[in-house]
Amino acid sequence: MGMDFYPDEKLVGQAPVQLVDQGRKSVDTEVHVNKADGNTVLAEIEVMGWTKSLQFGQAAGGSGSSQSGQ
Repeated sequence: MGMDFYPDEKLVGQAPVQLVDQGRKSVDTEVHVNKADGNTVLAEIEVMGWTKSLQFGQAAGGSGSSQSGQ
């Protein structure tokens, strides 16, 4: 599965994504990123009320810095 990004109806990026069971409902929407070599890479999105998370590319399930946002 993959995800396409279309701001202003123009494709600006694509990323492989995997839907992963968390075994629990998320209580908040959280965006997790990995930071390395001056780059910030989207790793995972947990959506409030969902029992699954979206994990992106090679960063999925990896370690690194995380940030949460709503």
